[in-house]
Amino acid sequence: MKKYTHLFFDLDRTLWDFEANTAEVLKEMYDNFGLKVYFGNFYTFSRAYHEINNDLWEKYRQGVITKDILRWTRFHKTLFQYNCDDKELAHKLGDIYIEQSPLKTKLYPDTIETLANLSSNYKQYVLTNGFKEVQYIKVKQCGLEKYFERVFTSEEAGKMKPSEIFFNYVLSQLNVNPENCLMIGDDIKADIEGAKNCNIDQVYFNPQKNKTDCKPNFEISNLKELLEIL
Repeated sequence: MKKYTHLFFDLDRTLWDFEANTAEVLKEMYDNFGLKVYFGNFYTFSRAYHEINNDLWEKYRQGVITKDILRWTRFHKTLFQYNCDDKELAHKLGDIYIEQSPLKTKLYPDTIETLANLSSNYKQYVLTNGFKEVQYIKVKQCGLEKYFERVFTSEEAGKMKPSEIFFNYVLSQLNVNPENCLMIGDDIKADIEGAKNCNIDQVYFNPQKNKTDCKPNFEISNLKELLEIL
């Protein structure tokens, strides 16, 4: 076993339960703004939003659109798909989502216990592509702050994962060699391939046990399995 000293954790869909927390916020918005008149039911609204959001996030990763455009356009396109061309409402929904989503606190099972156990032997960091004004709040709101030395965002690094610029920025800031680091994340491209390209070992967090051609150093379906690796 290599001697790891630094553990790098993705946040969304690795520690913070993105699906559960997002569903909670979207349902509140759906009810509070009477969106049933456009979509008929919450499932229709949620499905339409996620399809559009995923597409726009990919454009944001590629640098095609800005963060500010992404924030409200995802809601405008969702509304427009169901015959509502209300940009003012889209802007309101975009602002409320950014305000409310980081206040949600659902974590994956055994997150706290695992981080607490590992923190006595390893330095732990968050590496995230999420908006900086949101991710810091999530970490604090969920009581994770005491387990991490620092949160690194793509906005700070200047590039998003899987860019080598992101990972090399982190390594440089910490003055650590890649062979002493371990990346834990759910995203094959951003977390696993990105880390691999910088000679950082990887743990693929795969709670759904999805089939993949990816060959990470380790694969887990529950965070507590990290305790068996480390």
